[in-house]
Amino acid sequence: MPVHLYGAFADMDAIMAIAKKHNLYVIEDCAHKHGGEWKGKKAGSIGNAGSFSFQLSKHLTAGEGGLLLQMIPI
Repeated sequence: MPVHLYGAFADMDAIMAIAKKHNLYVIEDCAHKHGGEWKGKKAGSIGNAGSFSFQLSKHLTAGEGGLLLQMIPI
């Protein structure tokens, strides 16, 4: 579960390569990276799932709560 922290992305190229090699799922923690892009892909859409927090100290707030996205191959 890579964490995109303080507006910076985790090294998703390396993480996805390791996940592919070992047949692992990747869940991105995107609480600090709403709307960010890594090589043309939005945060939360690079791994198998992306989690977003809407807690008051995050970039996008809604009081409390969050969102989990699951990427489905097309």
